[in-house]
Amino acid sequence: MLSSPLAYGERSPVEDCHIRASLFNLSLENTRADILRAVFEGVAFNTKWLLDPVEKFMGRPFQHINFIGGGANSDVWSQ
Repeated sequence: MLSSPLAYGERSPVEDCHIRASLFNLSLENTRADILRAVFEGVAFNTKWLLDPVEKFMGRPFQHINFIGGGANSDVWSQ
């Protein structure tokens, strides 16, 4: 089961409860690893999208972004 915030209708930085994630151009050659990487990339892009408004709200830039959980153990995800 996919539990990405984007799959459930992310609310940041655009509040729209109808937004949903999707995967395009899948074929029988795609693997679970391909799909997982796509999910990781979606979360990373959303984090970057939200970073500017949060830094503006805080009044300062962030030097680092910390993350935890199973994905944090991945060398690919940690890039």
